[in-house]
Amino acid sequence: MGDLKTSEAFVDAVFITAVNSKVGATGLTPTCYSVKASDNTRTLLTVAELGSGWYTASFTPDAAGTFMTEWLVSGNYVIQYPFKEFKVGGGRTEDINTALAVVDAYFDVPTADAATNTQINHVVGNKSDTAAGTSIMAILKKIDAKTTNLPSDPADDSDLDTAIGTRVATTDIAVPTADVNTNTNMRDVIGNKSDTVAGTSLVAISKQIKAKTDLTLLAVDIAVPTADVATNVNVRDVVGNKSDTVTGTSVVAIAKQIKNNSMLAQQTIATLNQGNPVSGNYYLVLDTAANVEVEDVSLYSLGGTPTNLYLKVTTDGVVQTYTVTPSVAGTGYVPLINHTDVDAAGILAVTATFDTLLALRRMSGRSVKVEAAVTWSSQSTSLVCRLKYAQA
Repeated sequence: MGDLKTSEAFVDAVFITAVNSKVGATGLTPTCYSVKASDNTRTLLTVAELGSGWYTASFTPDAAGTFMTEWLVSGNYVIQYPFKEFKVGGGRTEDINTALAVVDAYFDVPTADAATNTQINHVVGNKSDTAAGTSIMAILKKIDAKTTNLPSDPADDSDLDTAIGTRVATTDIAVPTADVNTNTNMRDVIGNKSDTVAGTSLVAISKQIKAKTDLTLLAVDIAVPTADVATNVNVRDVVGNKSDTVTGTSVVAIAKQIKNNSMLAQQTIATLNQGNPVSGNYYLVLDTAANVEVEDVSLYSLGGTPTNLYLKVTTDGVVQTYTVTPSVAGTGYVPLINHTDVDAAGILAVTATFDTLLALRRMSGRSVKVEAAVTWSSQSTSLVCRLKYAQA
């Protein structure tokens, strides 16, 4: 099952039918336990009947780790999927949340007048930046401070004519020295074409703005980074490259990790063709494999006089044996699961018959192994089994 959060309530549901029936059984009183894998704590849950054979029970994990639900019912009934496993806390979800937190930080407003200059939000600044700062906001406030005292009607230049007539013969309108700190006349405010970004004139401030918004630098910051690069400075580093592999740490790499861990691929059909099988000896159809889902299986023997056919499936350490008795040589069989009883250890006992018309209900696990055997009163010439499965 998927990841759950600690203290997140979850409702588990099962469908119950009578043996060899597809109709839901009502009015039953099944029991359900939640089991904590770390210390085998078993908690009896409250079961509610929804109707039409459906029953539910809710539980809330109290810590991170692995939890299971275990359903039991008295009488000749079948519980569909009576055991389930849940992972609580951790997993890829938290990895993605961590990566998103890094991305989110690039959009946070920096501290007012911060001198930090590693992210684009530092360049833009804070609404509370003062003219003493170096962000775009601070520089614009400097410009505003310099232009606040302009005439309310700049088109009326009568006072300028007088001033110009007085000053025209002086050095007040001459271009000042580059990067001069004088702040007496308008020429000091406007500056010199040669002013550098170290100055305080409008020319210098304009060059500062240009340096901060240079499209060439911006293009570098938003360009696709090298695949699987470990750099973690700009947003592009966090997002990553389409070619990032599952070994990387970008959002693209993490997405590929999640995809690889959740997708099942169809595998070549596993085939057993054992000549002159020893009576009662199990032969390997599929050796122990990880993350397997069994989809279909058929079994038959040829020649001699067979008595029983056996199919043994080991899923995550739990062994289920399916038996057909008596069996007929040359007749193919596929297993049909019938859950009928619970043993003393609280584990659902499985007795299985074979039916030539009904397919195996899908079984999956982190570890799956499949074996087959035949018993005979006179030598069978062949034991044949074909297994269709998918694997992550």
